[in-house]
Amino acid sequence: MLKYNIINLIINNKYKIIQKIAAGGMADVFLGIDIKENKKVAIKILNERYFLNKSFIARFIKEAQILNQLKDKNIVSIYEWGQINELYFIVMEYISGKTLKEIIEAKGNLSIEITTLYAVQICNALAAAHNKGLIHRDIKPQNIIIDNDNNLKVTDFGIAKFTSEDATKTINVIGSAQYISPEHLQGKVLDARSDIYSLGIVLYEMLTGDLPFRGSSPIDISLKHLNENPQPPSLIIQKIPKNLDKIVLKCLEKDPKNRYQSVEELKKDLDNLLNKNFLELDFKKDYKKNTKKINFMKIPNQKSINYVIDNIISENQSKNQFNILNLKIKNSTVSDYNFYTKFKKVYNYLILALLFIFFISFTIFLTLFLNIKKDYENYKSLSQLVYVPNLINTEINSATQILSNINLNIKVAEEVFDKDIPKNFIVQQQPVYNSQVIKNSTIVVKISKGEQKDTTEIPNLVGLNFKDAKEKLFAFNLDIGDISEEYNDYFDKNIIISQYPKPSLEAKINSKINLTLSKGQELITIPDVKNYNYIDAKMNIEALGLKIITKKITNYNLPVGTVLAIEPFEGSNVEKNSIVTLYISTLEKLLQTPNLKGLDINKAIETLSELHLDYDISYVNVYYSVQKNTVIDQIPEPGFQIQFNEKIILFIGK
Repeated sequence: MLKYNIINLIINNKYKIIQKIAAGGMADVFLGIDIKENKKVAIKILNERYFLNKSFIARFIKEAQILNQLKDKNIVSIYEWGQINELYFIVMEYISGKTLKEIIEAKGNLSIEITTLYAVQICNALAAAHNKGLIHRDIKPQNIIIDNDNNLKVTDFGIAKFTSEDATKTINVIGSAQYISPEHLQGKVLDARSDIYSLGIVLYEMLTGDLPFRGSSPIDISLKHLNENPQPPSLIIQKIPKNLDKIVLKCLEKDPKNRYQSVEELKKDLDNLLNKNFLELDFKKDYKKNTKKINFMKIPNQKSINYVIDNIISENQSKNQFNILNLKIKNSTVSDYNFYTKFKKVYNYLILALLFIFFISFTIFLTLFLNIKKDYENYKSLSQLVYVPNLINTEINSATQILSNINLNIKVAEEVFDKDIPKNFIVQQQPVYNSQVIKNSTIVVKISKGEQKDTTEIPNLVGLNFKDAKEKLFAFNLDIGDISEEYNDYFDKNIIISQYPKPSLEAKINSKINLTLSKGQELITIPDVKNYNYIDAKMNIEALGLKIITKKITNYNLPVGTVLAIEPFEGSNVEKNSIVTLYISTLEKLLQTPNLKGLDINKAIETLSELHLDYDISYVNVYYSVQKNTVIDQIPEPGFQIQFNEKIILFIGK
């Protein structure tokens, strides 16, 4: 089909496309107007090169369904989504602003306050998604839009996934290498903690203006995610506080168990950081013990006594009086001082004696207690001991029952070849026969695989993937031989489609088995046959194993039967037996069918009458009253080229 003229297209009689504002790998974004409410909207449209790609269509529809379920002020809102002919669209909230990536590229590192403000809003958006059991899987600055008031919106849920869908490991690694989590790269089951890792990268980039891991290729970056630890942001920008360092590095832990377990936990620490509640941050704290020094009373020395005496004698006393008074006071003071010294010595001796008596008593008590406890433990152990029976040459199931009867367990450590002991019979045991062990102990055994043969049966490997086939050959004591690959219409890539020698035959131990792996279904590149005549174009395309249908387009400038266009477009890769549409020139006057869907029956009939087109009506049951007497569908579809004498079938709700 020819390319659509997107600009000025009106969707569902409500939204008019004005201009293109952004381009992406899968879809383009256009500025639109809600005609009825006279407000701007953003209209996301699947790129027309994916109109026939079921995988991309499914992803596009899934994003619309996801956004329709998520209602949060920090997630872009969706108004409507659907399909017009082959055109898939999502009508969303229009946000006047820039992506976080554009802001970082323009400003470099952002302030701590702005970074924390943005991070809290991203947490709000992720919490809304995670509470619905949804992980975004592509958190990066390009998918975050900031308006002029610093309000933030998370967008692009195109590869988001519900955790309930992850019953097995992640098969396809989808996302941006700079922001992807280690467990995502390893193909492990993902949960909300994977988004927290990506948010940690975004935090790091906002704080430093750079990414923690860079490399010459996505592979180099991915290996660093798996094996290297990031530099703390404060080593790059010194003003970043250590507590914010800890928050970022906790988000970037390789093991999800060591990260924040939810975005709510992360948001709590960010809020505490904003409010400077550092003691509330979710990290282990080191506290210094407060120690108080005890000041004991100091005994006065003779010098201080003299000082006191000298200051209580008045100046008009005679020298003799001074000497007599001085002598009396000094003698009295010294006497009191000697009494205190003697009392302190007696007191200290008494304390030492009491401590010595206590120590001796405690030692005697502890010795008696330990001896009694030892005797009790010995008695208790003896009552719990059982003798190990002889299990050699006993069949494994019988041995299990024997040990169970005496409260012992069994564990098979190894299977070994033995020509004297039959298969599944015990060859060796540990502890050995007649040993004493405590009840509920485990007896470790080796069992016989029987006599080792020179040959083994070749297993059937067809239908297995390469890894499983390799493990199965190892179990049969066989090796992998030559490996070849072929295209195959029935087996997926890397699945075994044939083997040599064939299964069920006998082969010598360590023989090599040659394998043929599927390369998957062969893809065919559509050639450029524009301006060919129909016959030559048909021969070229059918020779490639493709099927052809034709549609006519009026053209007076080229010979009749000239190929004007091809769909899918030339250069596209398609599977064998795919259908290719050739648009062929004709001199017939054709008319493009109008879009009648959603119109009232009378308006639809009036439109057809103006175009001199005939019609048939088919009434269908509908569930909503607004659909009654309205065109639910039409054949041919809108935009289809038809002759003037062809009828249009209208499906009317009743």
